[in-house]
Amino acid sequence: MFSLNQDLIVKLELSPIVCVGIYKYTIKIDLVAHVFDVLKNDLKSDVCKELFLYYQATPVVLQYLKPINKAFMGAAMDIFLQLSADTPFQTPFLESCGNEQWFRTVAMVLRAPTQDNKLLEKLSIILQKLSKYKTNKRFFDVYTIVGIIQEILRGCSTDQAFLALNLKSILFNLSSTGGVQS
Repeated sequence: MFSLNQDLIVKLELSPIVCVGIYKYTIKIDLVAHVFDVLKNDLKSDVCKELFLYYQATPVVLQYLKPINKAFMGAAMDIFLQLSADTPFQTPFLESCGNEQWFRTVAMVLRAPTQDNKLLEKLSIILQKLSKYKTNKRFFDVYTIVGIIQEILRGCSTDQAFLALNLKSILFNLSSTGGVQS
């Protein structure tokens, strides 16, 4: 007579549940990836940039910039970079980034053990713009971003000249007494 091991029965019962969970997770990943693609495309329009800022969507996208969401960090950064471009919406976007949540997330990204150079370059562009605002200096200090930037700068190789230049610009902006009032 054939007898099933109790562990095998439990595994067989859980298997469909696990499969459904994986399926739902995969669907969500695909959906989020699609949303990011659509958003990047839509943000080419000034109307969409205005709506993005009106509905205060920066914190929503910011949650995907965290190192725990590696699959979406690049897409989130692309959206932020797009919003930081020289347009009438640049200042409101940069002001939406001048808060603890933004700088705490940025510090996590900068401290992550494996860093994507392209992501760092894009982030450095935004940080360079944010470093011009006097009111953001305290966030750079509180989250020790200056020290992290100095460490990254020391580790920059010759093929990372663009990143090094942006990091030096950030440090210069933060050390100068001038700056844009925010």
